[in-house]
Amino acid sequence: MSGRFFGWAFLAADFFQHDPSSPGGETDFFGNALAQIPNFGPVISHAFANRLWLIILIVVLEFVALGFGLLTKKVERELSRK
Repeated sequence: MSGRFFGWAFLAADFFQHDPSSPGGETDFFGNALAQIPNFGPVISHAFANRLWLIILIVVLEFVALGFGLLTKKVERELSRK
């Protein structure tokens, strides 16, 4: 779950930095992630148009985390049989 939040936070931060209607300057990373939730559509549109590599990276890292979780469950089952 936290991986998805960090992915959203990075996308929201990039949108905030490049949005011409934003006030600019610096903002709290996590606060900005929450503040950008109403702008979900524009954030995702900006990400697909300008940062497709970041979306791909987030998806790949999610699958890596899922695979690692499945692997540890398998090892845990094998160790509990002994």
